[in-house]
Amino acid sequence: MGDLNEVISSGVSVKGSQYTVSVECFICDAPAQAYVKNIKYHSGYFGCDKHSQEGEYVDGRMTFPAADAPLRTDVSFDNMSDEHHHRGPTPLSLLNIALVTCFVIDYMHRVCHIVCRRYICRPKD
Repeated sequence: MGDLNEVISSGVSVKGSQYTVSVECFICDAPAQAYVKNIKYHSGYFGCDKHSQEGEYVDGRMTFPAADAPLRTDVSFDNMSDEHHHRGPTPLSLLNIALVTCFVIDYMHRVCHIVCRRYICRPKD
């Protein structure tokens, strides 16, 4: 993390020109995201990384049925407010970046969970 932190704070010099560097987002699947953020995995009871809710174990899989659960915020993540969600501190916190909003929602949540459910649950003609 030290190298990335230095590049973010000092920038990069290429052929005499100075460039600033910033982290816009992280793109990774749910297991990798849990690993780098040091949070519960997506199959854990408090594994949802976007909402603060306890999951329910149904038919051999973890579900997060509360559609109106409160959203996690960058501030609450930095403060580790949900002790059940965090496994411990993450080295990413040294980078001073948003650890909730800088992580893109993975394919399974964006496509499989939302779009496919619309096809499965849509009314019959």
